[in-house]
Amino acid sequence: MNVVIQESCASQITRTLLNDFPQPNEQNVVLFHGTDHQRAADIFDRGIYLSAGREKRDFSSGKDFYLTNDFDEAFNWARSTTSKPAILVFQVNREHLSNARKLNLNNDEERWRKMVSIIRSDEETAQTRKSLMKSYDLIEGPMATVQLSESGELVLERKASSHQICLISDRFAEEFEQTLQSLLFLDVYA
Repeated sequence: MNVVIQESCASQITRTLLNDFPQPNEQNVVLFHGTDHQRAADIFDRGIYLSAGREKRDFSSGKDFYLTNDFDEAFNWARSTTSKPAILVFQVNREHLSNARKLNLNNDEERWRKMVSIIRSDEETAQTRKSLMKSYDLIEGPMATVQLSESGELVLERKASSHQICLISDRFAEEFEQTLQSLLFLDVYA
């Protein structure tokens, strides 16, 4: 679906449009991926390609695919990285997600902080990446923000009420791409 919207009401209009899409329920969860028009079309045509991921993100080893259950987060990410935002909408069976080999960092702040610090720094080694990819299909947890402490040091903090899933297994990504439900191309003007 191609949507032309004014920037000041973009989030409200697109959320209204999503009412026509499948909604989360006991059986399914809806997840969003924010990107640009070209990458969205590539994903739609060729599938999820983990090697197109970016390095030194929260859970990223440069071979990943991020999703969130919050449309606004996906939309804001896409808008912050491109003038031609697009949102991929996935409808995923909850059992399929539950059966994934998952590293869940939602309720373990110490482990979350350590993981994000290692991946965002130069501490991560090829061996660490390989170990993660062999052990897990995905990593789930809150998004990170970087704050400046009183001493002038950069400190990682959990972004309140945020959620992200990072696919890191090629096998799981291939299965996951079958859950692509919809694609919104957004043309946002001022």
